[in-house]
Amino acid sequence: MIEVSAPAYRLNPRVQLHWRQFGNDWILFEALSGQTHQMSRVTAAVLMCYETGHALTENDLQVMLRLDFEIVMTASQTALPGAITDQLQLLGLLIPTRVLTSYAAV
Repeated sequence: MIEVSAPAYRLNPRVQLHWRQFGNDWILFEALSGQTHQMSRVTAAVLMCYETGHALTENDLQVMLRLDFEIVMTASQTALPGAITDQLQLLGLLIPTRVLTSYAAV
C-alpha cells in the first residue's frame, strides 16, 4: 500500500494574530512581525478557517467557508480561496503541509 496525500496549509504556529473589524474590512495585527494587514471579509474568513489549528486542503477550506461563514463561491470565484491562501503563505501566516487522504493498493 502507498500513502496518498493532498497539499494543504496550516497556520504558522509562530504567529500571534489580533483582529479588529471596521465596517466590511478586517484589520489584522501580527505581533511577532509587527505587520498590520487590511483584509476583505473573504480574506479574513480564509485566515480564520486556519485558526482552528487543523491543516486544510482546498476542499476543506471551501466547505468551512460555506458552513462557518456562509460564503459560497460562484463558478468564477472557485479559485479565489486558493489564491488567498497563496498570498497568506507569502506573508508567512500559513505554512504548507500535506494531509493523508487515503491508502492506495500497490
